[in-house]
Amino acid sequence: MTNDTQQALDIIARVLLEPSDVVAVEDPGYRPPRYLFKTLGARVIGVPVDSEGLVVQALPAGAKAIYVTPSRQYPLGVAQSALAQFIDEVDGLL
Repeated sequence: MTNDTQQALDIIARVLLEPSDVVAVEDPGYRPPRYLFKTLGARVIGVPVDSEGLVVQALPAGAKAIYVTPSRQYPLGVAQSALAQFIDEVDGLL
């Protein structure tokens, strides 16, 4: 149990990330997680968003984590359909 999403994300990031790991985030996107990852020493790279959600072709090579807004992208409100398909293709977790 955590107090909020930011606390849960902080715990997860501290367990899974090392300083200098690459974390991809939506651009535009919700800013507090970006600041959290930077505070933990991660290299944060913004990835554009289009009508299908995160542009998976623009993901940086070697990204250890990808932070996205669940269901509907914030602030644009588009569905994350392209990302869900990408995760299926690489046998990852979403």
